[in-house]
Amino acid sequence: MRKYFYILGLSLIIILILLLFTKEPMLPDSYSYDAIGANIAAGNGYKDDTGEITMMREPMYPLFLAAIYKIFGHRYFPVQMAQVALFLLTVILVYRIADL
Repeated sequence: MRKYFYILGLSLIIILILLLFTKEPMLPDSYSYDAIGANIAAGNGYKDDTGEITMMREPMYPLFLAAIYKIFGHRYFPVQMAQVALFLLTVILVYRIADL
């Protein structure tokens, strides 16, 4: 059990350091996901930044963004914290798989 805390602690420190150095969380590919997520959260449907219905992006990540935007508003910090939580869950899963 102690190993979990060490691994999770180290992973959390690493990801928080990375978040400190990424002041602008958006990468060029992220803009379309962000626009689709914001449109879904606003009730405008699965539309890109031009307002056109699109099928160019996979649906799960924009839906994930839309859920967070609906709860917290169109802010990036809650998205980053949700991604940190998912990252830590992935660390636990990979460790448990490797520990078998």
